Amino acid sequence: MAKAGSLMETVFGGYGPDDLQMIKAPPPVQRPSGRAVSVFGHERLPAPALPLLDDEDLRNALLPTRHDPDRLWSDLPALRLESAHCAAMHLVVNHREDPVGLLYDHLRTRMLQALQERGWTRIAVASPTRGCGASTVAANLALALARRPSGRTMLIDLDLRKPGLAAIFGHPDPGPLRDVLTGLQPIESHFCRVGRTLALGLNGRAEVNSAELLQEPATADALEAVMEDLSPDVTIYDLPPVLEADDALAFLPEIDGILLVADATRTSAAQIRECERLLQDHTQVLGVVLNRAEDSPARRRR
Repeated sequence: MAKAGSLMETVFGGYGPDDLQMIKAPPPVQRPSGRAVSVFGHERLPAPALPLLDDEDLRNALLPTRHDPDRLWSDLPALRLESAHCAAMHLVVNHREDPVGLLYDHLRTRMLQALQERGWTRIAVASPTRGCGASTVAANLALALARRPSGRTMLIDLDLRKPGLAAIFGHPDPGPLRDVLTGLQPIESHFCRVGRTLALGLNGRAEVNSAELLQEPATADALEAVMEDLSPDVTIYDLPPVLEADDALAFLPEIDGILLVADATRTSAAQIRECERLLQDHTQVLGVVLNRAEDSPARRRR
């Protein structure tokens, strides 16, 4: 993660500074449909047919009450962020006092423009290899998005092999996310929120068969249920490294696009190209965030 006062460069697809250009436009993704689990842990049933009544109040009373995002958001337990912990984890809270926070605001605005133009809502953040700061970028980007008073953002830790968002946000024991993904636990028993505009799906236990879990139809159904119940404007998935396992590739059908995070001190151009090759037929690469740019060998030679 770039430190305050350091440089974090954002290079978008096509590597032009003015807009977000897609590397390749694949055919539209068809997400699998199936049974989903409601916030209360029950199987979702089709909405009942309403009788033809003149009394509008009676008709409204017969409507299902499970889809009340405002109530669900308020019911999520609040997670308090401690300033000292945030500083130690490079989590930008006082963004206007931190130069890096302003960079995340710029990244947020440019990404939102791309999402709104294309009608996208689900974005993944991943790196070529571990240690590039993808989880930190995902966390700070989510906080930047959540600073919009009228917007709601959801951040889910799907780096199931080595979850890191709970430590970044200072949650001592979020429990296993598997219980939500398999429908064993409802949203309210696991998710938490920061403020009123950021919902967190954290994970407190590493999964051995993480790629298989991400490919299960029940996982897609459970995440669809979360989206339906909480109705976020933007959802960010923190994924494991693209080149180290097949987890990220397994989850590509569930996202609209992906943001790559590279480390200027360790990520090679060949690794970026290999990520693009693996991703281009399955999703769209929004761009590349270059982390630790001031520490790169190229800058030291200047």
